[in-house]
Amino acid sequence: LNFDGVDDIVSSAATWTLGDTYTHVAWIRPETVGEGATGGRIIVHGDSVETSDVRSRFGIVGAAGNENLRFISGWNTTAGNWRSPNTGSIVLNAWQHVAVTYDHGLVTNDPVLYIDAVSQTVTEVATPTLTAIADTRTYRVGNASGTASTFDGDIGEVASWASTILTGAQVGQVMNGGANAVPTGLYGYWKLDDGTSCGDFSGNGRTGTVTGAVASSSPPMIGLYTPQWARRLDPGMVGRVYV
Repeated sequence: LNFDGVDDIVSSAATWTLGDTYTHVAWIRPETVGEGATGGRIIVHGDSVETSDVRSRFGIVGAAGNENLRFISGWNTTAGNWRSPNTGSIVLNAWQHVAVTYDHGLVTNDPVLYIDAVSQTVTEVATPTLTAIADTRTYRVGNASGTASTFDGDIGEVASWASTILTGAQVGQVMNGGANAVPTGLYGYWKLDDGTSCGDFSGNGRTGTVTGAVASSSPPMIGLYTPQWARRLDPGMVGRVYV
């Protein structure tokens, strides 16, 4: 789906409970870092007030040339905040596969961030404190509930695993074969590939509602993956398979 950077959103029909250990993945093609000072959201697991009712949020942020992947974990009183390198680790106007794994059980735990199945050097922007935000929350893609943090660009192949931390090798399997390549623990899987509906391809019936977003004109081609370094060297190499 293509998100307009203004107010588009996809929301779950029911709350999701992912447990203390979880994994989020998506394919993204951002055109800018998105709406607002804190950038566009890829995945938000949270309710009405983003500052106090969000279990986790995954997005991009950064000035031109410094675009990076950002993960926030919800805690009372201080949320945890981590980023990938702020030297353009996220590339605008190009497809890339992103993932985060996290153990929400202890404030001392750090997430693992992946771009194109490569683990990133993670910088802690803020250390979480006190107790974790409750787990059972609405699941959203492309925005927060207030529709003021809209992703600008395309998102596809969104999936989350409950009580499961994928390994780097498994993230690679998902990147190349889709979320059902690693079915154990798969909680919800939205391909977001037709622009009108949001079916759950995990088989768990966790459908979503599309508001505003439309079909992408250049969806990701799963199985024809070209790594980020190759796209940077020669955009014409997109579509070749690397192993």
